[in-house]
Amino acid sequence: MRCELQFLSGNGLKQGESVLKIVVVNKLDQNNSPNLENLILLLHKSGIKKFLLDLNELKYIDSSAIGKIINVTKIIRKIGGEISISRVTSDIMNIFNLIKLGTFIKIFPTNEEAVNYLALA
Repeated sequence: MRCELQFLSGNGLKQGESVLKIVVVNKLDQNNSPNLENLILLLHKSGIKKFLLDLNELKYIDSSAIGKIINVTKIIRKIGGEISISRVTSDIMNIFNLIKLGTFIKIFPTNEEAVNYLALA
């Protein structure tokens, strides 16, 4: 797993507010998903409240990684933040649809739609 970080602003966000986009590259599994969870929690402690997981470059995800995403989303929500997902490849979206992940975490086809949602969250 490799992550690329980018701050996004505008799109209805309040002044001074931003969304941190995390592009997850290659694969997310039981070996590296704790790193993503720890990264999000550390960044939240530094003051970031809204996260966008861009999965367009993710080729593989296993059930433990999905569990980590669900867990970190629960934690972030309890402490006043929000996470959404965008640009999921069709193979991974099929997995998300099977487990109905979209009923717990909002999943969007574009980053712009995800940021618009996070602006209101």
